[in-house]
Amino acid sequence: MSATGYTRELARIKATQKAWEYRKYGRPMKKPEPMSFNEWLRAGMDHYKKEYGFTYELSTPSMMRINSQGKAAY
Repeated sequence: MSATGYTRELARIKATQKAWEYRKYGRPMKKPEPMSFNEWLRAGMDHYKKEYGFTYELSTPSMMRINSQGKAAY
């Protein structure tokens, strides 16, 4: 077998293995870029503020009060 034939055979084997993997497990999904905790928290707070009208108050540097629109704060 020539070098070209050998390379072609390896490519065919790799393609067969990938096809089997896709059939068994499905195609891999692109994962979003990981966020830092602060980015994740800020995005979640913004989402709930826009969607549900929550407001946030910083009681102490380590405690936050979350108020829901139309409900009494505790």
